[in-house]
Amino acid sequence: MSGRLPPTTPPPSPSKSLASSFQSSPIKPNLSGIGIHDSESMSAKQFQLASARDMSGHWIGAVEPGEFMNTLMKTRQLPPRRISRVSFNSLPKNPAIERDIYLPFIEIVNSSILKGTGLKLVNSSSTPQAVNGVKLAPDVCMCLVAMSSQDDNSEKAVDSEWRWVVLEMWIEFKRLANQDPFRQDYDNLDMFLEKITNEELEEVRGQLVSYAAAQMARQHRKFIFSLLICGDNARFIRWDHTGATVSKHFDIRQKPAILAEFLWRYTQLDNPGQGKDPTVCNATPEEESRLAAAVNMYRNSNDRNPLTLLNVLDSDYCCYKITVSGSDNGSERCDYIVQRPFSDPLSILGRSTRTYVALNSDTEELELLPDYWRTIGPESLETEHPPESAIYQELKSANVPHLPCVVLSGDVTDEDGTVQATVTQTYADKPDMCKSEHLKEYRHYRIVLELVVPLSAAKDSKELAGAVGNAVRCIVLSHRAGWMHRDVGTRNVMLDRYGNGILCSWDLGLKIVSERIAAYSREGTWQFISIRIATDPSRIHDVIDDLESCYWVLLYTAIRHVEGTAQRENLRMFDERNENSRVKTTGGTKKTLFLLQMEMVNLTVPLKFNCTGLHNLLESLRLHLRSLYLFNNSPGLAQSRRDTVSILDIFESALAGKWCGHCIIEDRFPRDPNAETTRHKPNLLEHQQIVTARTGISTTLASGSQSGLKRSDRTDEGGNNERIISAAKKAKKPSTAGSSSKRSAPKKSKK
Repeated sequence: MSGRLPPTTPPPSPSKSLASSFQSSPIKPNLSGIGIHDSESMSAKQFQLASARDMSGHWIGAVEPGEFMNTLMKTRQLPPRRISRVSFNSLPKNPAIERDIYLPFIEIVNSSILKGTGLKLVNSSSTPQAVNGVKLAPDVCMCLVAMSSQDDNSEKAVDSEWRWVVLEMWIEFKRLANQDPFRQDYDNLDMFLEKITNEELEEVRGQLVSYAAAQMARQHRKFIFSLLICGDNARFIRWDHTGATVSKHFDIRQKPAILAEFLWRYTQLDNPGQGKDPTVCNATPEEESRLAAAVNMYRNSNDRNPLTLLNVLDSDYCCYKITVSGSDNGSERCDYIVQRPFSDPLSILGRSTRTYVALNSDTEELELLPDYWRTIGPESLETEHPPESAIYQELKSANVPHLPCVVLSGDVTDEDGTVQATVTQTYADKPDMCKSEHLKEYRHYRIVLELVVPLSAAKDSKELAGAVGNAVRCIVLSHRAGWMHRDVGTRNVMLDRYGNGILCSWDLGLKIVSERIAAYSREGTWQFISIRIATDPSRIHDVIDDLESCYWVLLYTAIRHVEGTAQRENLRMFDERNENSRVKTTGGTKKTLFLLQMEMVNLTVPLKFNCTGLHNLLESLRLHLRSLYLFNNSPGLAQSRRDTVSILDIFESALAGKWCGHCIIEDRFPRDPNAETTRHKPNLLEHQQIVTARTGISTTLASGSQSGLKRSDRTDEGGNNERIISAAKKAKKPSTAGSSSKRSAPKKSKK
């Protein structure tokens, strides 16, 4: 980092002068914002329960089956007569096991509905396919005949060939009607559609969500359809990135034509009608070879860490050709060859970002292609939230450094010029729909950037620290230009070809203006948010929160990729969260302990890095942030928040000193995809024991009760943090003998 910041007067902090009118959306991270960076893999059950919590309040319905088909599955012709003659009466009634239903159902549908359509049902229940380390298997899948067995009598041959990347529709069966996870009292509109009675039904909903997310993550679709059959009752579901539209249940024995028509209609829809993105097609073998050659050449000729672009070529992923149109900067169009993104979205909701290393078909250059669904919502009284490229343009006009270079960007459109957007939110406002969360509209968006790579590609620890310092500088100057990032994490602090830090992914960026209308909630990456926001997600986001996130990004990357005494337990403080509330996720207790009491009583091996320069930098940053939290009631807090340059000074001072850069190594703590983990859920008593051990201050509590606590000591959604900070303050104060009414001024520390 060269040069110091010019003496420019910063804008007023939103927490001060704009407090009466400025609004900041509370953070509500979805499963993608939490699970991608988790230190441990989830079991299938854990993943499904987390998926169900993620989707709560986003089920819209219940819609009459006829209306569902007529509005969401429009066809040019009426169903043929044979559809009305389909019967499901031959299905086993009250089967002993669920699997007994699959083959009879498949036989009926394949012979009477799908025959001659190029599609067929296959039994997929016995061959799970992994997505993000979690093995998932729908009961039955609809697939193209070309990719399934031609021998209808060979169940094993059919089972072995379904894949998430090519299936058309999945069907989930439950043996009993009472396993339906949705309510049937449709007149009660003041409750969510989901039936919240026990964990088993929650797990069923989680199955549905995890399958939908897996299909959307591995395919390029705007939306998908699925079918749920519980006992004799069936429901249709349409999924997009806002939520799911659910039909009313109906009896397939009494009304078989409804189910037959649903399946027949799907076969009559064109590709856009089935949700397929017309701007994406399979790459040819020649195009796939060109991408592989370009990636390997980059890795071999670049002096970056050999881990660079390690996983962007993966035979488990299809190679695609994506057409990007530059609606944000003219009518330019270009084709890009991609294969595996840096990560698959875990959640079907929200942005669902997939970031690719992409080969430009015109220039044969490698570039970065983030593909996501951007929020459409009120940013102020007059305008919508601007697209990411517009934010870059405004920041660059204010001479903000360390931003990516935009090559091409724009909303994704269908062949008729219609912008690809979600529609689930439009059903939430229709009459007779059950209660739901505040739903947003999302539009499909792509932006192409000059190639940047993850922090794990840094040559050594000094380059890593310098890159995060560049991000700090970008945040400080962006704040002076009236913008905050609000989602600083390891996925958007990147490295350019020269090893400089680049702060990407400004699509959640916030312009600091009065009279702003805040959204109901916003996404974010849980592991790197500040303690202040983790404790209370409804707090107004400030620039100091972005700067604190830079510290957590550097520490997290160092734990994983720099040699030292770090243990897997050190990563768990990033994961720690309280998800008991269906309304919001809170946490930050372990981060608070790390910041405030690391030097008191160490219960584990002290965290130390072999690189002295990096270790000293992290310790200086920890002490600086510690001071903000320890003295958060002092008159100097407002000034401390505005003095954003101080963290930048810490970086500049450390990098200017003696520094023996240690190499960045392979991830020391990779997740085991086969591990069946039981996630540790810290409780109140454990937190109190930790505080007592570290501070010597007893905070005992009767088992299972908080009744003995004062109001200020009670723990409610992150209240542990307030008590820990209070305990740390007391531990820092000298004793005052002979006086209980006056406080002694804290002694100045001797240098």
